[in-house]
Amino acid sequence: KEVWAYKMPFPSSDILAAGYFDNDVVFVGSSDKHVYSIDISAGREYWKKKLSGPVNSAVSVSKVSLKQDQKMVFAVSSETADEGVLVGLDAKTGEFEWQRKIRGRAFSDVLSTISKVYVGTDQNKIIVVRASTGLPLEVANKDNEMVPLEYKSFGQFKGTMYLREVDGDEYLLASSMDQNIYCFDEKTGNKTWNFSTNSPNGNGLTIDEQNLYNSSADGLITSLKINES
Repeated sequence: KEVWAYKMPFPSSDILAAGYFDNDVVFVGSSDKHVYSIDISAGREYWKKKLSGPVNSAVSVSKVSLKQDQKMVFAVSSETADEGVLVGLDAKTGEFEWQRKIRGRAFSDVLSTISKVYVGTDQNKIIVVRASTGLPLEVANKDNEMVPLEYKSFGQFKGTMYLREVDGDEYLLASSMDQNIYCFDEKTGNKTWNFSTNSPNGNGLTIDEQNLYNSSADGLITSLKINES
């Protein structure tokens, strides 16, 4: 039987991605340009925050180390056809902690840790910013110049991404519309390996302790052993 139902108050309130459940709250973005915080026990709205455009990707929630472990919600909106805005919100109040314009629209879900936030865009790359401030992280390139840390492919990154530690090193796992699954060195952005699926990948990954799972546009489901790929 139905426990409760919550109706978003705007006529264009389409939800195009899963909500993020955190204890007794679900956080979810909507095409009505809002992020919502809803009590899962009673369906009561705690807060809603209007962003600059539709929120079509799943949000993420993390405690942030440089904010005295304050819990924050990270979401990305599509402001124009060429530009998006990545935001950090106070999870308790919904107030802005920071906002950062990004080039291109986001098609991946947002991924966050205690110190970093990742999002894939239609510019064929995953960008990463500091969770506390929204400022980009930088690495030295081959000419020893400091440049933004990015993870690149030849297609859009869509769906869910994951971080996984292997033998003390951390890797970013993501699937791309260029018909590949990628494993990147998290610190440098360099590609560690890629696996061809021979079909576009638009749904993101699922992982367990040993394997990752990917579904492609041609109906193919692939499982890879992470440590041996």
